[in-house]
Amino acid sequence: MGLDQSMNSLSGNGKEYYWRKHARLQQFMAKQWEKQNPNKQPEGSFNLGFNAGDVPVKITKELLDEWQKQIEEKYFEYFATDGLF
Repeated sequence: MGLDQSMNSLSGNGKEYYWRKHARLQQFMAKQWEKQNPNKQPEGSFNLGFNAGDVPVKITKELLDEWQKQIEEKYFEYFATDGLF
């Protein structure tokens, strides 16, 4: 089973970022999507099933600050509790 993710820049600079098998980062991004879209349900949703479809996570300064904090804390708040990973 794969857990491959990518992130594209919307600024038009053509940059793409890619990571594999990072369940805690997946959990972090899924929670950020839920915060930004409280009235939506992700497509095919289940705990790690973050598939935002046409509604991407918006990367803001605040999100980047929180992301940096989570990296430093080894994503302690974002363990995959379903035991899949």
